[in-house]
Amino acid sequence: MKKHVYLFDESSRASTYGIGTYVQQMIVCLSKVSELLLSVVRVSADVEYFEIREIQGYIEYYIPEPYFSTEDKSHIHKRNICYLMRLNCNCAKDDKYIFLFSHMTHLDLIPYIKQWLPNSRFYFTVHFQRWCYSLNGNLPCFKRIIHAEVKKLSLVEHGIYDSYVREKKYYQMVNKVICLSKFTYTLLKEEYGLSPDKLMLIYNGLKDEKQVLANQIRSELKKRLHFSFKEKIILFVGRLDAIKGADMLVQAFHDLLQEHENYRLVIIGDGDFSSCLDKCGTVWSKITFTGRLNKEQVYDFYQIADIGVMPSMHEQCSYVAIEMMMFGLPMIISTTTGLKEMMPNENFGYTFNMESNSDETRRKLALLIEKVLESPSWKRKKMRKSSRLSYEENYSVHDMQKKYINLILSD
Repeated sequence: MKKHVYLFDESSRASTYGIGTYVQQMIVCLSKVSELLLSVVRVSADVEYFEIREIQGYIEYYIPEPYFSTEDKSHIHKRNICYLMRLNCNCAKDDKYIFLFSHMTHLDLIPYIKQWLPNSRFYFTVHFQRWCYSLNGNLPCFKRIIHAEVKKLSLVEHGIYDSYVREKKYYQMVNKVICLSKFTYTLLKEEYGLSPDKLMLIYNGLKDEKQVLANQIRSELKKRLHFSFKEKIILFVGRLDAIKGADMLVQAFHDLLQEHENYRLVIIGDGDFSSCLDKCGTVWSKITFTGRLNKEQVYDFYQIADIGVMPSMHEQCSYVAIEMMMFGLPMIISTTTGLKEMMPNENFGYTFNMESNSDETRRKLALLIEKVLESPSWKRKKMRKSSRLSYEENYSVHDMQKKYINLILSD
C-alpha cells in the first residue's frame, strides 16, 4: 500500500526565500519515490480559482486567497481548504496519509483533516520561531521571559510569552516536529517540554547545481557582471530585514575600504533598503545592490565572489549558507541560534558574536573579512575546498532524502 504525502506551502515572502527552497528540495526528495504519492498544496496561491496541475511525479493543488479577511474568519478559510481537498482527492479512509507543514498557521487545518481522514499523521518543520525576531535571537532573554511571573512581564514580553504558549499548543497537535538544527532540537526538548520521541533532527539539503568554471570563464563572467578583475567581492544574500544584519555589514565595509580600495560589497535581496542606504555614506559607489534575483543569477555571483558573509541574528539551517558551501566560498557567519553549528571549526571561515550591534562587533566583523581576503592564495584555496567538503558531507539533498524517506516509510 502506497502512502499519500501532502506537502503544504504558502505564497508568502518567506516562501520566496528559505521555505520556498525547502519545499522545492522536498519535491526533489519525494516525487520519484515509488512507495509514495506526493501532492503539493499551495495555499494563498496567485490564481483566481482553485486549480489542479499534474506534474511529472506529483500533483499540485493551487488554492487562491479568500475574498474575505482571514483575521476573523480564518476557521472558514481552513474549512474551505479541506472541503476543496476532500472533493478533489481520491482518498480512501484505509490508505495512509502524511501531511507535512512548514507554516504554523496551517496547523489549524488539522482538526478538519482528522474529521476527513482520522488516521492521518502530521509533521511540522520548524523554520523559525517568533521570539527570535522579537529578541534578535537572544536566548537568555527568552528563557527569562518564559520562566518569569506573568504578571511582572512588560507588554512586549507578554506578547512573547503568549506566542510561546501558542507554539507549545501547536507542537502538541502534530506527531513529529522536525528540527533543522541541534539548537532548536535542544530548545524544544528543554524549554517546550517535547519528548525526544516526537522530535526529529534533519538538516536541510540542496541539490548540487554547481558548475566548475575555468579561471578564464570565471574572469569573463566577472567582466560581464561589470566588476573589474582586481576587485575582491564580499557577498551578502538574503532579505533586507534588520534581523539579517546587512546594515552591520555595510558599517564594517566602511572600515575595510580605509585600507583596501579594491574591495566591493554586493548585496542581493529585497526588503527595507533604507536602513542600508542610510549607512552607505561616502562608500555608496563601492556597494552594489542588485535587488532580488532568480536562482541562476544568484549562482553567477557565487561563482565570482571571494567571500560570503552572514551577519544574521537568527537562522535555523540556512539555505544561503548551504549554497555558499556548495560553491566553495570561505565564509564569515554569526554565532546565532542554528547558524553556529554550520561552521564547527575554522577550516573554511570564522564566526563572530552578533548579539550586540556595537562598534566592537563592527570592527570584529571587518577584521575577520580582511583576515580571509588577505590570506595567502594557498590558504584561501584550502578554505574553498573545505567549504565544498562541508556541503558534500552534511547538506547534500541525498542525505536529506534518505532521512525523510526513512521517517515516512517507518511511521
